[in-house]
Amino acid sequence: MAKAQIAVAELQVTLSELIPVLEVKAAESAVMQKDIEIKKKSVDKEKEDCAVEESSAKKEKEAAEIIRKDCDEALANVMPIYQQAMAAVNSLSGNDVTELRGFKTAPAPALLVAKALCLMF
Repeated sequence: MAKAQIAVAELQVTLSELIPVLEVKAAESAVMQKDIEIKKKSVDKEKEDCAVEESSAKKEKEAAEIIRKDCDEALANVMPIYQQAMAAVNSLSGNDVTELRGFKTAPAPALLVAKALCLMF
């Protein structure tokens, strides 16, 4: 029984020493809890702002995608014409240019071809 009383007395001393530490830790925990709540509000606000920006970016991406598709379609329509024109230009020879020089007044289609060549090269 005496051992038990000694053990209880030691535990009471230890407990009385730890109570102030526990109170300090509880106060620190309360302060940390308040800081966390403040930071959580800030994070939630940032999260909302990011969601708005994400929504705006998605709309812009969709609009850009529509424009890209339109451009791809237009390019697909124009590329065969461009390739035919390049083949025609590549088939021109030096004699063709000499023939153009020989005209006193070049016909309108010849002038059109000459202007196109000037633009291309």
